[in-house]
Amino acid sequence: MSRISSVLLIAFLLVNSMLFAGLQAKQKINLILLSGKNNHEWQKTTPKLQEIFNQSNRFSVTITERPDTLNAKSLKPFQLIVSNWNSWPEKKCTWPETTKNAIRNFVNSGGGFVFVHAAGSANYDWLDYQNMGAASWGDSTKHGKIDAFQVKFSESDCPVTKGLASFWTTDELWVNSGITGSHQVLAK
Repeated sequence: MSRISSVLLIAFLLVNSMLFAGLQAKQKINLILLSGKNNHEWQKTTPKLQEIFNQSNRFSVTITERPDTLNAKSLKPFQLIVSNWNSWPEKKCTWPETTKNAIRNFVNSGGGFVFVHAAGSANYDWLDYQNMGAASWGDSTKHGKIDAFQVKFSESDCPVTKGLASFWTTDELWVNSGITGSHQVLAK
């Protein structure tokens, strides 16, 4: 399995389990996929993410390559934001307050926000964004070597991970990432 495929598979498994805890399988989740800029081949990974979500038949996917244009009205139809966007190496948030407020209100009202791999490498001066992502690429962060590792779920009765079995994958892990202290780790 390629590195891109394993990152996308992990993201899909976590999103899938998180969203369908307590939901009927026939309900489609309206998802907006943020794309258009990323230091990791977004032109390949965004279509692959869209394909994975569409094949599950559980999501209705809309892609935007201009996340800076989002506002409360444009987010209204969605239950989930999946970000495959980052501004690396630019660290400052260039999104207007309208967009930041819309995303903040979306999440505070129960909407989901999932960061795919390098999506946490953005908006370092926007604390709420950093808190939503839980981890980011910091000054001392580096990639570990590409290697096989086991993903183990730490909360067996948590609705997000309930029913998920540990699995092996091959990828590079972030080492010394910036981590906010306010999140519960569900998989290691």
